[in-house]
Amino acid sequence: MKMTNVFPCAYGQEGIYFFDKIGSDAALYLVPYTLEFNAEIDRAPLEAALNALIRRHEALRTTFVEIDGQVCQHVVDAMRCELGWEDLSEFDDAARAAKADEITREFAARRFDLAAVPLMRATLMRLANARHTLLLGVHHIVFDGWSVHVMAHELDALYRAFKHDVEHDLPEMAVQYRDFAQWQREAYTQDGMADDLAYWRETLSDAPALLELPFDKPRPAARNYAGEIVRTELPPDVAAGFSALIDAMAVTPFVLFMTFARILLHRISCERDICIGYPVAGRSGGEFEDTIGLFTNMLVLRSRHDGQTTFRQAVERTQHQVFDAFAHADLPFEQLVEALQPVRSLGWHPLFQVCVTHEANERMWSLDGVFALDVNIPTHTSKFDLLLAIEQNADAPWCLKAGYSTELFERASIGRMLEQLTLLIECAAADPDQTVGRLRLLSDERRDWLLQKGSGPARELPPITVAGLFEAQAERTPDRAALIDGVRHMTYRELNVAANRLAWRLRALGVDSETPVGLLVGRGFDMVVGILGILKAGGCYVPLDANYQAERLSYLLNDSGIETVVLESKFRAALLERPEELTLVELDELKPGGRRRIRRNRESAASRVARATCLCDVYVGLHRTPQGRRDRPSRDRAARDIESVFAVRARLDDPAACKRVVRSFDAGNLGRAAARRSGGAG
Repeated sequence: MKMTNVFPCAYGQEGIYFFDKIGSDAALYLVPYTLEFNAEIDRAPLEAALNALIRRHEALRTTFVEIDGQVCQHVVDAMRCELGWEDLSEFDDAARAAKADEITREFAARRFDLAAVPLMRATLMRLANARHTLLLGVHHIVFDGWSVHVMAHELDALYRAFKHDVEHDLPEMAVQYRDFAQWQREAYTQDGMADDLAYWRETLSDAPALLELPFDKPRPAARNYAGEIVRTELPPDVAAGFSALIDAMAVTPFVLFMTFARILLHRISCERDICIGYPVAGRSGGEFEDTIGLFTNMLVLRSRHDGQTTFRQAVERTQHQVFDAFAHADLPFEQLVEALQPVRSLGWHPLFQVCVTHEANERMWSLDGVFALDVNIPTHTSKFDLLLAIEQNADAPWCLKAGYSTELFERASIGRMLEQLTLLIECAAADPDQTVGRLRLLSDERRDWLLQKGSGPARELPPITVAGLFEAQAERTPDRAALIDGVRHMTYRELNVAANRLAWRLRALGVDSETPVGLLVGRGFDMVVGILGILKAGGCYVPLDANYQAERLSYLLNDSGIETVVLESKFRAALLERPEELTLVELDELKPGGRRRIRRNRESAASRVARATCLCDVYVGLHRTPQGRRDRPSRDRAARDIESVFAVRARLDDPAACKRVVRSFDAGNLGRAAARRSGGAG
């Protein structure tokens, strides 16, 4: 039997549907509300109002089905939403609070079935006489931030009508969400958005795919979207300064806060080209203003910094960019990603990883004249690496909020980030004409602490190379674990032998002082063996990645003059286009039992390496073609840096072991080398 009332999905709904299908966290796309009323709430009129709301808005009685491989909306003609009921009025205070918390947590954790209606649920808790809490939850696939205002207004009107047995004054629905989805698809497929796509292609041409912030933990290969939120109120004088800047510069709170956010991200990441995401309502036509559904679209602001821009100029630049982007806001983000084909990974959000918003949290929920206190239900999720928001509240003028991935950040680091934002606002309000690079990021207390911990007596550091430091440690602690990976470990003796085996093989191929050698390995023991082996041979290692686009990989090989690449066999396919131009050294063949035998594997290959020669050649950015070289440190300079790190760590009482970071980041290799210098495992 053919299914009726089936309509195309909007593009944003498709993305959420397939994400839900692969088993994302149940709370990731839940839009939850906890509404506390200090009044009697009548159950029957409330349940009737909820069902009338569902009858008015097709989105709330929509399920999702796949037909011929295409996900579609199925609008159900009639359905009923039952209002859950929990009477906790007989509990004592402690037991009541515990039970209410348990019910709230279970409510937020329960998963929606996108193939079943309704995609909204509600539970009313009676806590005491004239004290009720209403739990509301809607799936994001049929709901967005604007929809909250529509729901709050209509639920109040409908509840009042049913409670007093009168007709409500809400107008008939002129359009439904399926009308928007149909318009969006027709506009995109008929080139109605060609100008928008051309604008975004030009704006995001060669944009960096990934923003690496100072994370506390290594980025996972696939995220689980666990997250938390930190909030802090701006001090009264800083809040007043923020408001004064809005008036003086004639901009919206969002434009001003976005400027502060882009300056903060630039300063803490040291990146000059940054992409930031932000949401827009997606209802530019006006005819859908009173319709519940998923209209929100994500835009991208590309932030470039030259170091000489004043704060006032940065605000003006942000305003122009936001206006330009809004004029091209109809193009669905999902189709933009499809058109641009950026570097994709399960470990990060495409095009941007940081989102910035402005949230005006006015009191909008009421039932028959009784206003509710909207209490946040923590979902413990984060769609992005970082979300920065400025909240405008009735009781506190301005509040900073940061939602963050707990897979990447510690809570203390996010707290410091909000302190830095507060300082930026304070400094800019005092002098908006100073350059962004001179705006303070450190409080006096934090600066004094760093100066105290980071200073010390001058030390004479030995004339030695990185490889020499490692070999000295290997002689002192040959049987101590140098590398640990779960249950596996490699001792200093084993690591030294493996590195010497590779070094002599490279020497036999002609690798000598500052010869560039590509390193194409995954994270693991082979990465460290490869780096040490190349350094011992005298070469300058150039980190490569099998995930690089072909254009980027070709650029790195040509620009650095690589003729030899050390690699794991599984990554050969990444170099198939250039086999005749490169000499490939496969680490698998040099291991015990491999095809190649190196007789001098216990003899050091590092003694003839000059200290002033280049250690590594690192390229920055995730463009198709990199922005340029970051640094080409010499071996003795790197060795001095390692000794300095070791000395500072001793002063700070830090453990020898270091956190892992991406191998293309030279500070990470410096940290690992410092750990092995002190006899620790990396």
